[in-house]
Formats: sequence, C-alpha cells, structure tokens
Amino acid sequence: MSFEPGDREQVEEIVGSVRRAALDQPRQEYSLAAVDPSGLLVAFARLAVDTVHPRQNSGQIGFAVRADQWGKGIGGQVVNLLCRLAFDDMGLYRVWGARSPVNESSARVMGRAGMIEEGVIRGHIRVGDGYRDSVVHSILLPEWKTRTAA
Repeated sequence: MSFEPGDREQVEEIVGSVRRAALDQPRQEYSLAAVDPSGLLVAFARLAVDTVHPRQNSGQIGFAVRADQWGKGIGGQVVNLLCRLAFDDMGLYRVWGARSPVNESSARVMGRAGMIEEGVIRGHIRVGDGYRDSVVHSILLPEWKTRTAA
C-alpha cells in the first residue's frame, strides 16, 4: 500500500470523501465496499475516471483486501466488478492500476482479470521519508470484450 492504516478520524474523512464523490455531477469516482455475510468489511475498491485528460476515456482502479481475507478470490471479484462498471456501463476504453513492485499478490489479481503489466513508474509514490516505484497494469476495452465473450 502507499499509505499506512489510518486512525478513526482519518477513516471518517475517507468515508466522507467517498460519500461526497458519490454525489458529484458528473460523477468521476466510484467506490465499492465488500462485506462478508456477517457484515464485516473485507475489501474496498475504487474506480476514478481520468478528468485531467478526459479524451483519453480511461479510469484508474485501486483495491485493498483485509490481510486475513487474502487468497479467497475477493480481490479478483472487486477488480472484475470495477472493470465491468468501467467497460460495460461507462464505456471507458482503458482501465489501469498501479502496485508496489513487491506486491506480487496484486500482480496476480490484475493478471487474472486480464490486465497486462505495462512497466514501471519510477519514484511514483512517497512513502515515509522516501519514494517507491509503481508497476502499472492495464486492460483495454477490446481485451475485456474478448474475455467476457467466452
């Protein structure tokens, strides 16, 4: 992750930001909370439409799964849901996500969703007192259509 776990006040601000973004018109951010049958939050995911270059018709995804839920397929489910929203409902052409170079689990999740590793953004994220690289993965609309047609 590019951030440490937050305290209650920080989490409340994040939730408030998500709620405000859901009311924006036109809407540019979509968030997804995944819960288990008991109502426990097990994952959070987000799709942000590129507003800096709107003609690019792309969106960035990010996702986090509780450590005690890793390996259960939840990450793949939320990534696929966000891709379905982006491509099938919103008509985006490109969806991309970035991960830490050491996060091989996210690499596998994005790979299983059909996302291709594109390359490295050097010094992309400030973490603590330094910077870390990010590895970018993406999938294009024609690739998504091929995957979902099967």
